[in-house]
Amino acid sequence: MTDPEHSYIEVAHHPIVHDAAWSHEQLLLAAQKAVCRNTGWPIGVVLTKPELSPKPVSDGIRAAIRTTTFIDRFDFWSLDKRGYFYFLRRFEEDSDERVKPGTSLYFDTRIWRVAESLLHCANLYQALDLPAETEIRMQIVHQGLRGRRLTASDQLRAVTMSGRISHENESQWVKTVSLGIIEPTIETIVEEVCAELFMLFEFWKPQPDVWTGVLHGFLNSRVS
Repeated sequence: MTDPEHSYIEVAHHPIVHDAAWSHEQLLLAAQKAVCRNTGWPIGVVLTKPELSPKPVSDGIRAAIRTTTFIDRFDFWSLDKRGYFYFLRRFEEDSDERVKPGTSLYFDTRIWRVAESLLHCANLYQALDLPAETEIRMQIVHQGLRGRRLTASDQLRAVTMSGRISHENESQWVKTVSLGIIEPTIETIVEEVCAELFMLFEFWKPQPDVWTGVLHGFLNSRVS
């Protein structure tokens, strides 16, 4: 079983060859505009409670969010004046009362989070007024995989899956993409990122209709 305290998704990206520096006010406004409202707990969420809201620091803004009221969550994100964004979230699977922490990874949740990471990235740099041809260096890491069983948050999907275990602890995807192609090619990028992750679970790969069904479920979801 993997230690849940060291199990997380990590997202980092920045524009390449860009000399502009943004003010704290511009960074906060862009962070607010970047949030995707597809889920109830979005990546890079900007909260207003003083103890949870983003804080100005010398090189930008950052937020450390820990909640235990209903679900034990931990997020950290930062955005600096050069446009470098970093996000870390402990695996949501480890807060699911249906499974023992550190034992499972939900493939459908991972597809949703990778898709959201990409949309958030596109939203952020569009909000900072970067042109579509700007090259963005992206990295998505899943850490704490060793010993986890691949399953699904949707129990209808979970019952069809066999117990595939990861013997590797980390999956890392790194690529440079143009800002303007992230949204139009999101299906291709999500599949590329997740294929590397799922392969670690004894070469597992979902059927094409499963890929599209889960991804479109995310893209079409909205939380007010």
